[in-house]
Amino acid sequence: MSEYTVGKGRPPRNWRFKPGQSGNPGGRPKKKPGIDVLSLLDQPVTVVQDGRAVEMQPGEVALRKLVRRALKDRDRRSILHLLDLFIKYDALHLPSSLPGGGVLNLPSDMPWRLATLALRRLGTPPWTSSELASVRAEYLADRSEDERLLDESLERLTNGQG
Repeated sequence: MSEYTVGKGRPPRNWRFKPGQSGNPGGRPKKKPGIDVLSLLDQPVTVVQDGRAVEMQPGEVALRKLVRRALKDRDRRSILHLLDLFIKYDALHLPSSLPGGGVLNLPSDMPWRLATLALRRLGTPPWTSSELASVRAEYLADRSEDERLLDESLERLTNGQG
């Protein structure tokens, strides 16, 4: 017993832990209590809106900030996040799949607003000439002076009178 050699893994006898004693007498530090996020989100916060203090739920504040960044600042990430939320909560109704993979082929000689009006009234093309006639009559009765001049100019160009 007197021939005990000190080395790796073999500390001197007087440095060893005594029986019943550990190397960490204070023990592991106690875990600090975490923040109760749910109760925090239930507490209304005061925000300044239109120059006066208003109390809102934190979720509403976050959503309003997201909408502002998406619309006013035109932040791409906010726009995408907002669109994801609209789709998730069924607030945005996406059109059913269009024939041709979502690409709409409209007649090139048709004014843009007439095509938009036809899409709203008649659905996706093809349209019959009688269907288009009723929509065209509505468009002609409702178009502005600028649209009338533009339509006449386009008609002259397509007829070769340009």
